[in-house]
Amino acid sequence: MQGREVMLGQAWKKLLWLTIVSLCISIAVPIFAQNSPVSAYQSNYWQPVSRVNPGGPVNVMLVNRTKSPLKYNFLDDRDEKDLPVGDSVQEKISFLPIDVAIYDPAPQTPTSKTGGLKYKTTVDKQNNDVTVQVLSREDSRMSVVRIAKSGSIYIF
Repeated sequence: MQGREVMLGQAWKKLLWLTIVSLCISIAVPIFAQNSPVSAYQSNYWQPVSRVNPGGPVNVMLVNRTKSPLKYNFLDDRDEKDLPVGDSVQEKISFLPIDVAIYDPAPQTPTSKTGGLKYKTTVDKQNNDVTVQVLSREDSRMSVVRIAKSGSIYIF
């Protein structure tokens, strides 16, 4: 019986020794992260296109650069409004987050080649102004500009 206890004791010592050596090796050997190539970066809807200061009011200007009258709606308690061709509107936003839906009210069909919208945003950081130019683009179905609570601006 004593021989078996001695063998078990030696097995535990070996196991403990192997565990300590494994831990030392894994801690001592640095693992280098691989950087992905810069060319792999692609802009996507979940990445902000710009930022504003969330600490103060934000002035949002919508500019219709399409050939169609549009409608827009700040998705809060405000009513839907018209945005005529070549016209612009400005709204002061006191609380974030805010979503702005902009769309062409003309009926769309599956074969329709009109109604696609693209947004170009510019930010005047000094005055906390956001200008959203609404452009026509057949292959785009953007419809919402979101200014998140953090001040990040997203386009969906």
